[in-house]
Amino acid sequence: QIETEPLPDTSFFDWSSVSFERHWSDTSDIEVWLYRVEGGGHDWPGSWGNEDIQSAEAVWDFFRRYCSQSSEP
Repeated sequence: QIETEPLPDTSFFDWSSVSFERHWSDTSDIEVWLYRVEGGGHDWPGSWGNEDIQSAEAVWDFFRRYCSQSSEP
């Protein structure tokens, strides 16, 4: 399944916007998150280029959510 949502364009002066895609399956615990920066260059959002998201926080949110779960065989 796929869920897509545009994120708020909080910085009009960076000439870019971000959408968030979450891909998952009902039959497994595997999940993929994609932050698509439209109109941005090849930089680290939140530090250079796009200012709508903070990349380090987004990465940490993902790992905190999935690495804190216990692994059961």
